[in-house]
Amino acid sequence: MAEHLVDAALRVPDGGRDAAYFIVSDRYVVWDWADDRCRDGVRALAALRPPEGFFAAPPLAPTPPGASIDTALRGKAGFDGFHYLFSGSRYVRFTTLPAVTFDPASISDASAWQLPFARVDASFNGALNRDDFCYFFSGPSYVRYSWSADRPDGGAKPISNMIGIPTAFAGGFDAGVDGGGSFADASYMFREDRYVRFDWVAGAAEPHGNPDQPVQGNWVGLAEMLAAAKATSIALTWLVSARGQVAAYLDALNGTGLPQPIVAAALATHFHAGPLDALTLTQVGANLAAIQTTLANEQTIRFRTDAEAVADGAVAIDSAYTWPLPVTTATRINVTGNFLRRSEDNRVLSVIHEAWHANDDLSASRTTHIPEWYVTAPVAALFGMVFQADDPRYATRYDLMSTADALHDPAAYATFARHLAFGADSRALP
Repeated sequence: MAEHLVDAALRVPDGGRDAAYFIVSDRYVVWDWADDRCRDGVRALAALRPPEGFFAAPPLAPTPPGASIDTALRGKAGFDGFHYLFSGSRYVRFTTLPAVTFDPASISDASAWQLPFARVDASFNGALNRDDFCYFFSGPSYVRYSWSADRPDGGAKPISNMIGIPTAFAGGFDAGVDGGGSFADASYMFREDRYVRFDWVAGAAEPHGNPDQPVQGNWVGLAEMLAAAKATSIALTWLVSARGQVAAYLDALNGTGLPQPIVAAALATHFHAGPLDALTLTQVGANLAAIQTTLANEQTIRFRTDAEAVADGAVAIDSAYTWPLPVTTATRINVTGNFLRRSEDNRVLSVIHEAWHANDDLSASRTTHIPEWYVTAPVAALFGMVFQADDPRYATRYDLMSTADALHDPAAYATFARHLAFGADSRALP
């Protein structure tokens, strides 16, 4: 099944350059039109300081926050300089110069736009001889909106009426965005892991679409960074949940809280410590906090092409790797094209894993870098995993590690956080 990559997108100036924000869940990444590449970094929507209550707070659950934004749009004509975010039945507007500034008083019911839909899925602006119009999409229908008249220009029509739209996109799509820079005479539609370029042709009776193409490989780093953004969102949810449970367990040990049997089980499984080992559990909690801080830093994650990965020394071109090492302020989590080959769950484990590498120079030795799936035969059978033959890269098996070594093992933190988030240990081969 094709993967849903993006919830909404918006052409916007950022850092003095023509850019676009691509939003998924409660995160976004930045596309640079001049560089024709996704910039480094995964940003939190909350960092834009939207009006309180406009975005739903992420739940403490093993799943990511739901889509915060349905669509986003750049204002034109008399609304030039404004940008709009739509979420459910509401919208809010903001300006970007000199910085993103929301107008709390602008939060209104989306019915003010007089659209013939209860909810909007996607939108983009026209260009050239369609410059006065924007287009709102809902399911298989769209409506054209006139900025100068400040109202819809006619009723809803089938997307299939738009010339050149592939059949898969005629039923609706996930996001749209205005092209920028040298791509300003085009708009783009995104559905799952594919996109369509929609060309605005001066003097032509009708604009037209083009055959759909994969996002990966055509938008450098975009698919990978969106996948990393979603993984980061889920990872932070797991980490918040795990840290809360660890704190509650420590309270129980101190006689001020209720017992947390799942924490005792996870502590024994992943760090090989007893249920009364408050010292180890305190260290685990502190290290989870460090991982959370690393993933919350918007500059931590970046995309690397295969050539860049090889130049970094990642000869195997891993799906994700930490570089440069030893750890400094320049250390980053690097994702490659292979990141999309991993399952969503494995990507989450991967970003937590790499975030611990970015904190601990002792986390990559033969005794401390042991995968959670490299276990003894009885444990492999317990999880229904194929037993892995002896591998000289690893000094011991995951279930035989000492507590001292496990406290440096990145797999231990990732699997511990997942164990607590889901309430069970459900390991599998990557």
